[in-house]
Amino acid sequence: MIGFLLIFVSVLSQSEVPKNWAQVFEIRDRHEFYQNNRVVSKPVNSWQTLFAVAYYDINLNLRKDCLLYKVPGEEPGTLKVKTIASDGSCEDHIFTPGDWELKGIKALQFAVTETNLNVSITLSESKTEKWSVTFQKKPLQSQPKLFMSSAGFKGASVMLLAPESGPAAVAVENKEVADGTLCHDVTDECVEQKSSTCVDCPRGWYEVPNGCPSGPKYCGPHQCGHKGQPACRRGMRYQKARKKFECRLDSSFAYCSPGLTVECDGNKAFCR
Repeated sequence: MIGFLLIFVSVLSQSEVPKNWAQVFEIRDRHEFYQNNRVVSKPVNSWQTLFAVAYYDINLNLRKDCLLYKVPGEEPGTLKVKTIASDGSCEDHIFTPGDWELKGIKALQFAVTETNLNVSITLSESKTEKWSVTFQKKPLQSQPKLFMSSAGFKGASVMLLAPESGPAAVAVENKEVADGTLCHDVTDECVEQKSSTCVDCPRGWYEVPNGCPSGPKYCGPHQCGHKGQPACRRGMRYQKARKKFECRLDSSFAYCSPGLTVECDGNKAFCR
């Protein structure tokens, strides 16, 4: 049924999937390094942003839940969920407590398609969780009718109008951005622009690490670590400090595939 999300959860431990996911319509801020159905195994002992799920809350404010994961190493892993504004940065909450946390994780993997999300978690006690989420239809941007109250405009019935329901429903404009286009800028001084167009990249986006907690992002497929491609960024915990790195002096914030080395273009790291 359009307008509702079906969530099937096999829960063999005491945790629960966040209830906000009942309105999820898309994935954002997906980590460019992790592939579908591959166990997230590195960098060990570091916090990483896996992805964020976007949805409208009860007041029709666009929000997103960031999934932040401490990769297992010396100790079991931890998954935490942090709810923030849609234009916020998940990386800003790497070191803050989550709104929801699951500890004792031995292994985690996930897969994202155009229509659903699947997450598989193995816990230390050999218990498992499997989350399967089917995305609902993306809400349409509606125009208020004459004399409509603010409460009426924010009603769920307006948000869930289908295109054929009438002239009040106006489809969101398609603003696809070409590969190689800078969609989210972060300067070498780690000044991050507040707006981002990366969600409009038709083939996803990739990050070019520059020593900041989150580097500049460009439209295109995710191929970090390969020859001629941006290097992969390590977690901030791996760096052992909250500080800016000068790429030519210390490129430890990034890494490449075996046989390749990190080379610097200004403060941005690439694999050669």
